[in-house]
Amino acid sequence: MVNTPRKKSPRAPTMALGEALERAAKAYDKERLHSAPTNVVAQNLGYKGINGPALAALASLRYYGILERPREGQLAVTKDFEGFKYSPSEDLKRSFLINFLRKPALFAELLDKYDSGLPSDANLKYDLIQRGFIPSSAASVVAVFRQSIEFAGYFDKDDL
Repeated sequence: MVNTPRKKSPRAPTMALGEALERAAKAYDKERLHSAPTNVVAQNLGYKGINGPALAALASLRYYGILERPREGQLAVTKDFEGFKYSPSEDLKRSFLINFLRKPALFAELLDKYDSGLPSDANLKYDLIQRGFIPSSAASVVAVFRQSIEFAGYFDKDDL
């Protein structure tokens, strides 16, 4: 029997933006902007230590630009998260949300492609599969993407 490598999907957040911000708030409350070992940050996010779900969560927060790696084995909450948390106006807060939402390259590409509004889930899933995602991952990314867009109010029209 031939050993074939397991196909992995391209990188994308596995956690919606709203949940990512809630988790980051827990880490921020404990460490502020100070760097900490990766396992400590994982514990601050609510995980028992470094495991698959913790690594996926940490990666998602990094994709959004909410966590950064100041040096190997260390993570820190970004200054942008602090700006979001203490934002004095809803407009500024929304600006931070849009920046977080557009930080993952895949999300920025999809938002640029579908700038007038998103197509159906089936259409988005097809697009992701064409980009190299396995079907189950594509469905999951579509759900995370939609939840994140809704949370950020990306397509909400400003009242004039």
